[in-house]
Amino acid sequence: MEIERVRVRANFISWILSIAAILVAAIFGYFNCQAANDASDQAAANAERISAGIDDVAANTSQAVELSRRIDANSAVISANTTAIGVSSRETAKNTRRIADQIEESAAPPTDLGVCRAGLEVQANEYCSWIDGVRRFEVYEDGAYSPWDTTAGGELNRATIKVDPDPPDDRTTFQARSTVPGVWEVLVAGYWIDLGGCTARMIVQPGQFCVERQSQQPFLVYATDEFVEGDNRPLYPGGYAVLFWWKDGEVPHPDNGRLHDQLVVSGDHFEAVRRSGASWEIVKAN
Repeated sequence: MEIERVRVRANFISWILSIAAILVAAIFGYFNCQAANDASDQAAANAERISAGIDDVAANTSQAVELSRRIDANSAVISANTTAIGVSSRETAKNTRRIADQIEESAAPPTDLGVCRAGLEVQANEYCSWIDGVRRFEVYEDGAYSPWDTTAGGELNRATIKVDPDPPDDRTTFQARSTVPGVWEVLVAGYWIDLGGCTARMIVQPGQFCVERQSQQPFLVYATDEFVEGDNRPLYPGGYAVLFWWKDGEVPHPDNGRLHDQLVVSGDHFEAVRRSGASWEIVKAN
C-alpha cells in the first residue's frame, strides 16, 4: 500500500514536471519568436537605411561630378584670364617704354634754329635767337615765350605775340602767331624797315613804316596783335596799323581812327587802308 502511494506521488510529480517543461518551452518559444520578429524588423530598418545611404551616395557622387565639371570650367576661365593678363602686361610694358622714350625725347635739349627771321617755322622743343644772340623765342606744346620773356618769370603766350621793346627808339619788333598746337610762325623779327616819308599809293608791309609828314610820327604796320594789360580795344590777330606811339599813358582805341585793322586816318590830311593780307596802302598823305 505504501508502495502504491509512492508510485502515485511519483507519477504526479512527473506529470507536474512535464507540464512545467511544456510551459518553459512555450515561454522560450514565445520569446524566441519575438526576438526573431524584432530582428526581422531591425533588418528591414537597416535595409531601408542602407538603401537611403546608397541614394545619398549616388546624389553626392552626382554633386561631386558637377563640382568637378565646374572646377574644370573655372580652370579654363582662369587659364584664359591668365593669358589675357600676360598679353596686357606685355602691352603695358611696351607703352611704358614708349612713354619713357617720349619723356626722354622731350627732355632733350631744344633745337637751335639760328636767328629769328620772318617766315621761320618753330615747333615744340625748338627755338630761334634774337638779334642780340642772347634772348630766345622758345616754343612748347601749349604755347611760346617771346624773346623778352623767360620760362621762369614770363607769360606763356597761347596764340599771338607782338613785342616792341622800346619803340620807336629801339627800332626793333618781334611778331609771331601759332598756326597749329605746338607750331608757331615768325611773322616779323628784327629792325623796323624805314620807308621814309609816307606818300600816296605807297604799300607798307608788316615790319615796315613810313613817317607821316605833319606829325612826324611813324605809320607802322603789324602782322599780328597782342593784348597789353590795360588795353580796352579789340584784338587784331590778323594784323593792324598804328599812326603813332601812344604817349603819356594814352590808351589806343579804334574810335580815334588811328589804330584799326581796316582803316587809319588822321584829320583830313592822312588816310591809309588795308589792302591784301596784312599790307596797307597810303591813300592820302598831305
